[in-house]
Amino acid sequence: MFLRVTTLQRPDRTRLTALAIMLLEEAAGEARRAPIRRTLAHRLALAWLGYASVAEPWQIAEFWTALAEVAIASHPSSQYCRDSRFDTLFRRWRFVAGIEGDHCRWRRELTCPGTPRSPA
Repeated sequence: MFLRVTTLQRPDRTRLTALAIMLLEEAAGEARRAPIRRTLAHRLALAWLGYASVAEPWQIAEFWTALAEVAIASHPSSQYCRDSRFDTLFRRWRFVAGIEGDHCRWRRELTCPGTPRSPA
């Protein structure tokens, strides 16, 4: 059996930006529960957003730090502040990139992981 070879289309700037944001949304969803190991994929996605003038350098640094940051369990608003920081960055990046749609897919699991919730 032979595999059919298809021609790969060159992704445009908007598609690459959307993919970078989706990758980072997934990472933020994981980091919401606990700090995660930052990867080269996260670094590449953030670098693309910077190169495409979607994210400011301080936003990139803040996101990079937040992925591995531990929420302060003793402070009641710590988790809220953490979620708001991610949410604000994604809203801004989507606005600057001109991408509409579900601004934070990862926020669907706020109270019960595994139970989808309609976006606010």
